[in-house]
Amino acid sequence: TLSTEEFVMHSTTRNQSKGCKGRGKMFFWGGLAAMCAAISVAAMGCGRHRHHHGKNVSLEEVREHLGDMTDHVFDEVDASDEQRKAADPTIDALAKKFVELHAKKKGLHEQIADTLGEETVDPQKVEALRQEVMQITDEGSKGMANAILELGNILKAEQRRELLAKWKKHRH
Repeated sequence: TLSTEEFVMHSTTRNQSKGCKGRGKMFFWGGLAAMCAAISVAAMGCGRHRHHHGKNVSLEEVREHLGDMTDHVFDEVDASDEQRKAADPTIDALAKKFVELHAKKKGLHEQIADTLGEETVDPQKVEALRQEVMQITDEGSKGMANAILELGNILKAEQRRELLAKWKKHRH
């Protein structure tokens, strides 16, 4: 079951999806989606994947997890050692960003719970907190998208096409 704040975030995120126009944008977003899907599939299959509901996460844990996911994707396209090494700064920066955002989001979840537990729930306060959660979620999404673009640029065009083909095959 979802907590109230998770439900609000899930519902809002789902309702804010936007379409894209033009074949170039569709190809770009399709490729980005393929890389996201590949990383997500890797995350789901990772034996060390742990959920940290309400708990602190360490930079080392997040770095290890993102590294494992990236290795899995890079294994799919036989990435070279040089490509793997070139990915390290991106993974390090993303891990740092995720730990920072996780801490902020945890604090907001506590504020939301406190607000919902008050004698009278203030709708404006709940909305303000929801917007803060959405800003953090958006910041994380942008960080992930930028990291995927950086990692995608490390791969050769043929490797990206191979990932996209595997994603399409897996998806259908």
